[in-house]
Amino acid sequence: MDFSSSKWIWVSNETGDNTKKCDRVIFRRAFSLEKVPKSATVFACARDTFSIYVNGKPVALGIRGCAGYDVAKYLVKGDNVLGFECLYYGIEANNYCPPETSGFIAACPELQIYSDASFSACRPYSQDAGEPRPSGRFFGFDSYTDGSRGELGGVFSSEYGSTLFAPATEFEQGGEIEGSAPINCEYDGVIKVKKMSKTTEGVTNTYVCDAGGEKIFVPVLELSAMGTEKVEIRSNRYCTPDAWGKSGSCNGVRGIYVCRNGVQKYTSPFPLSGSELIIIAPATVNVKTVDLHVSSYPARRVLELSGNASVKKLIDKCDNTMRACMDGGILNNSDRDRGCDLFALSNFVRSAIFMYDDSVLPLIKHAIQVATENDGDMLVNNALSPLACENPVSSLMFCSRLGALASYYYRTADIELVKNLHGKIGGYLQLWEFEETRLVPRGKEFGADAGYNTDCELIETCLYYSAAKFLLETAADAGADDYVETLESRIKLIEENFCEQYYKGGYFSSGEVCDERANALAVLCGLAGENAKNAKDALRSCENASPAFEGFVIEALGAIGESEEAEKRMLSRFGEFTESESPALPEYFFYAGSACSSLSVSPVSAYVSGVMGLRYTGARKMELIASKREDEWRFEVPAGSGVVRASYKKDSLTVENSAGFDIAASCGNASATAGKGKTKLQV
Repeated sequence: MDFSSSKWIWVSNETGDNTKKCDRVIFRRAFSLEKVPKSATVFACARDTFSIYVNGKPVALGIRGCAGYDVAKYLVKGDNVLGFECLYYGIEANNYCPPETSGFIAACPELQIYSDASFSACRPYSQDAGEPRPSGRFFGFDSYTDGSRGELGGVFSSEYGSTLFAPATEFEQGGEIEGSAPINCEYDGVIKVKKMSKTTEGVTNTYVCDAGGEKIFVPVLELSAMGTEKVEIRSNRYCTPDAWGKSGSCNGVRGIYVCRNGVQKYTSPFPLSGSELIIIAPATVNVKTVDLHVSSYPARRVLELSGNASVKKLIDKCDNTMRACMDGGILNNSDRDRGCDLFALSNFVRSAIFMYDDSVLPLIKHAIQVATENDGDMLVNNALSPLACENPVSSLMFCSRLGALASYYYRTADIELVKNLHGKIGGYLQLWEFEETRLVPRGKEFGADAGYNTDCELIETCLYYSAAKFLLETAADAGADDYVETLESRIKLIEENFCEQYYKGGYFSSGEVCDERANALAVLCGLAGENAKNAKDALRSCENASPAFEGFVIEALGAIGESEEAEKRMLSRFGEFTESESPALPEYFFYAGSACSSLSVSPVSAYVSGVMGLRYTGARKMELIASKREDEWRFEVPAGSGVVRASYKKDSLTVENSAGFDIAASCGNASATAGKGKTKLQV
């Protein structure tokens, strides 16, 4: 993004010296138009987040980093106002180091508007909201707003005028900003809360407002008060469980509003995430109305299926969870305890390609690019993960045929993205060593899964093999053969010795542990060979995996022809989640709250591939190995640039294909190539 005509701006003498200090600043830029242009893209970047308004109407809320939005539809002939609400976190969270300075920069070439001293600025009065503060594992901060210190209602309307605003302070010339793209959430509209319960305990009222599902929202409260009362505003995801292996919980962000006398409005300075808004206020405060300004990434769901009601509910919760994970471009969740590591990104992408239409693909591509933009360091250091060290399984998963890059490539055939990352993946795989006939594990703590009985050596061997296969599979098209000879010899070495080293007669293991995760990967990566079906008992009876790995176990059962067992296992393992009232999924099987993370959305890819039998076998190549597990079933799944609809009834399988490529379809002893249009198989 080119900001060479713009200046970095902030407020007064604290510009450029805000390290370790939270700050909030509002900018206005008034202008007049004789004619409304057909397009007017406002590009903006903030340290750390910004929301954008045009003539008082939200365009985008809580945007991290840089983004661009066409605001032409919000403009009018005559007086207009661009408004920006900016937050600088100033504190370390989640292995995140804040920029050395706060700042904001913007440019709109069509309107000839560039951030400089022509922008007016105001720092609303605020102070530390006190205990309990957000956990250091959260981005953001508590907001304390004193309603008696100056009314800011209508601040972004063209009629607004206040002595609180003064010219912004310029402190640095702009320029080009690399690695940015206009990929982020957009404003959806206003939900006027109709379901609001109220409970009273002593002299305190607690209001719970139903958001109608998992949402990203800015609450606007109309209330009356005597004055000086403190009102607490947060979502139902304010508390989440602590890290793996730790007890207790972590606090998220919240707003504290100090009321003035009379009827007034409070607008949260930052978005919240959750399915409910919770307001805690003294009895002297009367909450009259609540509006939720909702923001989301515009991805359209395609996946629909018939069958078990619990399965449908689980898939719906996966949808909600994935949407909540999109607000930070997948990699950063504002309300979660950490960013998204490469394993979680892979889990998201594997499910997203079966859930949404093409609208989700730019977000996925951008996330992959951002995650790997630092010369391969992401593969070694996992900078966005909760651990400031290498997570070998996370990196190998990302590089493998089961990971984010391959899943995206198989749906899109975007060889340019693969080409750009080929060298990084090859270089990472070169870091691994072999000892005689076996791969040497990297020996990093927390390398595989936080569950029990983890067979790290076997998991890493399977994923390394799969990553090497993917690199060879794409080498010719990517025009990259630097690592071919080395990888071919390592692949051959693993294949020749795998079963002899790891097959224990009924399951695979590198030692004493029978790990269903490792056995699932042995099947899915193609190393189990003729012994794949013999791993059935290990896949259906062991229960060590976290939700993140569970999807592979379910999919592996389907891959060996056990689709009924795959569905049974999914309902057994995820059953507690379907019974929970929370619309989102947790990361742990022993916790049924709404700790939201893409690590938990594996049921989507597991059900589509493991139970329904539809899977990618290469770039824009698919197979459907359907089963007769029920008398009648149907599903619709996005595929390629279209959809695949399949239905089974009375021993007849019908496939409707608009994916843009042929699909190898089979059911029982019947098989056919399902090209464009409708294909029927008599089973």
